[in-house]
Amino acid sequence: MQVKTELSSGYYVTDCDPQKWPSVYFLVSNYWFEVTSEHYLVDASEERDNSKCLISFTANNSDYFLIGDAFFRGFYSIHDDENDRIGFAPHSESRKTAAVFASKPPKNSIKLSFFVKYKKEILICVGSILVIGGLSIFATILWPKFWKWYKGKGAV
Repeated sequence: MQVKTELSSGYYVTDCDPQKWPSVYFLVSNYWFEVTSEHYLVDASEERDNSKCLISFTANNSDYFLIGDAFFRGFYSIHDDENDRIGFAPHSESRKTAAVFASKPPKNSIKLSFFVKYKKEILICVGSILVIGGLSIFATILWPKFWKWYKGKGAV
């Protein structure tokens, strides 16, 4: 199926019919995560009437892949610092399913050439998740402890 797009400010713009767009799957540690068109098409119309949408995937020249809202929509993210891992689970109102453990892509998925072609972008996403997670941990756990220690040290 052909879909018309135009490039605008680094984003591809198209109509907002999610039926015209496939799901995109990411393989992370042998688990397939689905990103549906409902999650990666974002209303960009001035009237907010879904007459024009941005595709929330962009190209870049970096050595890593940044995933963001399109990937995270519909998931809770759980940070397990003690075991150096992050988990994802669909929230109660999400249409997303739990990640699927498999050695090959789900049916109707984009072929492996997509992952080879966009290896840099995928690495950007994973790297960004780790950076955001690290900053979140610092801001919520380490900074308050440091500040408390610092204030206590200055009061002596």
